[in-house]
Amino acid sequence: MVLVDTNVVAYLLIEGDRTIRSRALFERDSDWCSESILLVELSNVIATCVRIAVAVRSWMWPIAIPFTT
Repeated sequence: MVLVDTNVVAYLLIEGDRTIRSRALFERDSDWCSESILLVELSNVIATCVRIAVAVRSWMWPIAIPFTT
């Protein structure tokens, strides 16, 4: 059994620079446990990723318009 941090779970679910290491850990031992606050923290991580994606998309929109017409 492995006690995991929110970041380890986040990299397992969201592609990033540590995803390979997180997947390797899961393959080695998939019996994970965590604090109950993990769900709250993971929802914050996902909300932040969505917020960043929306911000980048809105920043890129004026640049992308000439290429779509």
